Amino acid sequence: MSDVIPGAARIPEPLYQQITAFMPIPCVDLVIVRAGTLGPEVLIVKRAIAPDKGMWCIVGGRVIGGREVPAEGLAGAIARQAERELGVAVSVLPPWDANHPLAVFDDPTCDPAKYPIVLVYPVEITQGTARTGPESSEVRWCPHSELPDVMGFTHRAEIDAVIAGLAHRGWSGSDAR
Repeated sequence: MSDVIPGAARIPEPLYQQITAFMPIPCVDLVIVRAGTLGPEVLIVKRAIAPDKGMWCIVGGRVIGGREVPAEGLAGAIARQAERELGVAVSVLPPWDANHPLAVFDDPTCDPAKYPIVLVYPVEITQGTARTGPESSEVRWCPHSELPDVMGFTHRAEIDAVIAGLAHRGWSGSDAR
């Protein structure tokens, strides 16, 4: 397991492997967006760990909680992923919120480590400047039109769903400078 999971939430690796072999794992993925001169820009990271090491991805991961570990809930998972992986605070763009993601992805083959049920959120940075974290070797803003065709997990499809959802709500991501 990575350093993104706080020590109190870690379970022994053999037990984690048993759980992930039989149960879907709830996860949050953050499509961090901003307006750019070429339209919407998305914050992407290059994975420094397996799976999908070396691939461009977005930030995300599993939701922590249970009977033995205090549950963080979806809002807590969003905040933890942004802070621990990027060193930033984020907010979900309305009309979505922690309990109402823009999209849900259900691909049991996208992650060899687990079967994630991924709740996808459009978010913006509200505090801090993104930096690399325990799971990334590079961080960069990329215009949506210039994203790699192939990205880790289902992240390219998740980004496209968020950009389409934002456009449907009237957000163009254009920065008129």
